[in-house]
Amino acid sequence: MTNFFNGKTVAEENEKVLKERVEKLSELAIFPKIVSLIIGDDQKSNFYQNLKKRAAERIGIELGIINLDGKVFKEEVINIIENLNTDKKIHGIMIQLPFPDKFSVHDRNEMINSINLRKDVDGLREDSMYIAPVVKAVIYAIPNKNTSLKTVILGARGFEGRKITKKLRELGYRDVFELDRTGNKDLKKIFQNADLIISATGQPDLIRPDMIKEGVILIDVGSPYGDISRSCYEKASYVSPVPGGIGPVTISYLLENVVDACEDN
Repeated sequence: MTNFFNGKTVAEENEKVLKERVEKLSELAIFPKIVSLIIGDDQKSNFYQNLKKRAAERIGIELGIINLDGKVFKEEVINIIENLNTDKKIHGIMIQLPFPDKFSVHDRNEMINSINLRKDVDGLREDSMYIAPVVKAVIYAIPNKNTSLKTVILGARGFEGRKITKKLRELGYRDVFELDRTGNKDLKKIFQNADLIISATGQPDLIRPDMIKEGVILIDVGSPYGDISRSCYEKASYVSPVPGGIGPVTISYLLENVVDACEDN
């Protein structure tokens, strides 16, 4: 029998706690606020931003959105961020990923690193004070914290995959195999030996039933569609599905980081 991680239920419980914390802050005339920059007109970015905004409103956090044309220059983005850094009423700043292709890796890092450490609630910086919400969600979703599990991370070179890999190693997971989505010729063999598979590529149905063993743990971080085919579910012992798994919990942890930022300041 396959057990499923219910991210919606976890997120709802987190929101109840956060709403109480926000109410206590309001008694001190502290009103949590986060500002998100969206560069370009990416439909997925707008969709996820609206989900975050609705969740923020449910617990009393103000989420402001700054929409920027895809032709905007790096220097303009950095200037906006630097102004937000100095605004004491703003407790969190984030850039909605992905960046438009026109920006180099260096450009992206410059923009991310211009965010004040104390306001980097999305954990975008490598030296962030906050654990990236998606990382917190994945760690929470793993049902067996046995660090000897043979673990495969697909998409390990991506933004999310890299941070997930780093955190697992910090927690003592010893047998972690990192794969880029373009992969390895022995992909099927590697997967069939895995006790735990975490996939964060954004490539729908990349993992199929013939690639996994019975009883494997599947954590799907793909969005908006799952990396792991639904036909894999009945072979697994435990699944964090898409939708309804990592996504809702990630949003609740983002808002938790915002509340933490308020309380820390």
